[in-house]
Amino acid sequence: MADMPGQFRLDTVAGRGSDSLYKWTLTTDMGQLIATSETFPDKASAERVIQWVKDNAASCEILPVPYRGPAIG
Repeated sequence: MADMPGQFRLDTVAGRGSDSLYKWTLTTDMGQLIATSETFPDKASAERVIQWVKDNAASCEILPVPYRGPAIG
């Protein structure tokens, strides 16, 4: 699976009134969800973010899980 391409799927979702918003999901070739976006006001904005993810995801840092203190209870 790691060497198989996934897909970005661009969908419209209902906005306020008659407006449509755009949202994308990234899935594996087997249909498993990897990532989902917030909503965008237009298709061009959603496509720009898809391109940003394609260009930059590999160089993004993985942040450690923040310490939340001892569990009480």
